[in-house]
Amino acid sequence: MEIRAGVLMGIVSFLFVGISSFGCGTDSERGNGDERISGGTNSGGTSSGGTNSGGTNSGGTNSGGTNSGGTNSGGTNSGGTNSGGTNSGGTNSGGTSSGGTNSGGTSPMPLQAVNDWVKLTSTKYVYPDGYNGTFSQRSWCNFTWDPDAQQILFYEGYRGDHGQTAGSIYANAVYALTPADQTVRLLNLSNWTNPSYNEHVQGPGPEMPHPRHTYGGFLYVPSQQSVYLGFGACSKSSNCQKQDLWRYSVSSATWTKITAALPDGQIGGYNTVFGYLPGSEVLWAFSPRTDGSTWLNIYSFDLVASKWSAKVKYGKDVNGLEHVAPDPIGQRFLVATSAAPRLAYFDPKEGKLTPFASVPAGFPTDQVAMTYVSKHKVIFVYSAKSKKVGIMDPATGNYTDIVHPTDPGERMDRYLAYDEANDVVAMFNSQGEYWVFRYVP
Repeated sequence: MEIRAGVLMGIVSFLFVGISSFGCGTDSERGNGDERISGGTNSGGTSSGGTNSGGTNSGGTNSGGTNSGGTNSGGTNSGGTNSGGTNSGGTNSGGTSSGGTNSGGTSPMPLQAVNDWVKLTSTKYVYPDGYNGTFSQRSWCNFTWDPDAQQILFYEGYRGDHGQTAGSIYANAVYALTPADQTVRLLNLSNWTNPSYNEHVQGPGPEMPHPRHTYGGFLYVPSQQSVYLGFGACSKSSNCQKQDLWRYSVSSATWTKITAALPDGQIGGYNTVFGYLPGSEVLWAFSPRTDGSTWLNIYSFDLVASKWSAKVKYGKDVNGLEHVAPDPIGQRFLVATSAAPRLAYFDPKEGKLTPFASVPAGFPTDQVAMTYVSKHKVIFVYSAKSKKVGIMDPATGNYTDIVHPTDPGERMDRYLAYDEANDVVAMFNSQGEYWVFRYVP
């Protein structure tokens, strides 16, 4: 079975004016479409230890929360005011705008086609005052949807000032993408300086994560209104710490290091993917072993008790973890790998990984990324290698190819997320272009 792309007539389309290209896997810079916003720097500091649990932010109201770099097309800017968290860590020398932009509005963004990729050709980058550098594509990271501020968050590169001068392939900054206004905003910059290529040295101020490739270890958790970042691959500096877990508060633009003991020495393989089921208080880590073998271990982190546990040690050869997508209706995860078992369900209640008896015909074999499309209760599947797009119905296990005429270019790792406010799947490719896809059954 297949679905073909169609033109959506009678709907206003964007005026596309072109976008610059970046290199793949290199320190490539964005030069066009930059804007600066006033008052964006969070000078109130960061919580450098423990849980940011309430109280007053001594930096006061974050005046950079208002979106001045694009149109706020949807209601209240929920990220504008820093409303929570005790500020115990002094000045955040790398911090920037702490809020996002509510770009969803009351109706989804207009597109000129459905069931096909549409390029965002007017993308602009917005930086706070005092940040005169540029976006610098590093690759090997991932998108995650923030439903509270209605934005797509990701960890990527920044270069040019604030000690970020020598260049690197490792991401060092939090960005927010709002597809409706085609804007990417710098929210937070690491205080790890970059004195020579791929070398990083922690600068003054509070403790922050080491620059890295996140692969799949960067996930927004609505119940905590925070992003969790962990593991991945970081630079070759002698002080690199990659077997760690951090919480980033979007409202205050601050990092908190989680000091819970790891469950074993195998957690944290560089290709780790985080997962979360709505309504729960558990973060899941689907983690290839750190010893280089292809076994897949699955761990749970209790967000309330701040405790790790080893839930499943899948003692079979799992060749190449591709991606993980939640099935909120079934309260489980769909797990895709490039070889055996190829597809499996992980049921947290049973603590069991169950491979499919047979993989649905047409399901992509490698470089797969997936995201849950809540409007239709299906999983969107995209292969960067074959450029195939498909829809997986987790209720039935059926897979449907979507025949689309437009080639969006190669996706670099897991830059794929569903924007619920605008009913589009967003993707960032290795040429530095942003694309969206609206699925219609």
